[in-house]
Amino acid sequence: MKTSRSGLGARAGHDLVIEAAEWTGTAVVGPDGSARVHVEVNAGSLTIRDALGGLKPMTSSDRKMTEKNMVKVLQPGKYPMITFVADSTGQTGDAVTAPGALTLVGNTQPLTVSGTVSSSGRLRASATVTQSRWGITPFSAFFGALRLADDVAVEVDAELVPAR
Repeated sequence: MKTSRSGLGARAGHDLVIEAAEWTGTAVVGPDGSARVHVEVNAGSLTIRDALGGLKPMTSSDRKMTEKNMVKVLQPGKYPMITFVADSTGQTGDAVTAPGALTLVGNTQPLTVSGTVSSSGRLRASATVTQSRWGITPFSAFFGALRLADDVAVEVDAELVPAR
């Protein structure tokens, strides 16, 4: 996931690259080539992998405070899993789309994931999650002068392997 910043104080903040350490995903392909997709992400496993930009590098104290804010927003104790489910997919050449539903902090909203599947079976896909659609107020500081942008870019890079 990639966040960006906005507001008058945007230069002071950091664009974050957030990684899910614990997640699973399945795609069951039907006879027509369409797939049912189910992805689960452990909301408590999200960590900051990188912090880009800003007037100064992100300190360990800043990182701890930001991860604490993520826990406050995502409430993994109450909503341990973030899920995406698509009942079918569409494919044209190597381009694939998966219109489905994302459940985040207990709210489910439609979301379409788009990407490509290489001939070697590598999936690269992305979607934009607009936090406010799921009832999340983007983080802000300094009386709103520094804000997390409402849109979060979610990217997937995974190898597709046949079920055993």
